[in-house]
Amino acid sequence: NDIYQQISYLIRLYISEEIKINIKAYTLEDIKQLNNNQLTKIIEKCYRAEFSKNYYPNISIIINETKELIKTWK
Repeated sequence: NDIYQQISYLIRLYISEEIKINIKAYTLEDIKQLNNNQLTKIIEKCYRAEFSKNYYPNISIIINETKELIKTWK
C-alpha cells in the first residue's frame, strides 16, 4: 500500500506548490474544502487503499487520474 501513500504525498506536494498553501498534512475534510472533486476522489481512493486490507484500486487508473488533474489544474 506504499504506492498509494506515495501518490497521495506527491499530489499533495504538487498542489501545495501550485496554490502556495501547504496541504501535505491536510485531512480529507480539509481537502474537500478546496472544492476540487477530482482531487478529492484521488485522495479518497488512496486513503481507502492505504488503510483497508481488502481494497486495491487499479493503480494505473489512479496514476492516469492524477496526470489528468495535473494537466487541468491551472
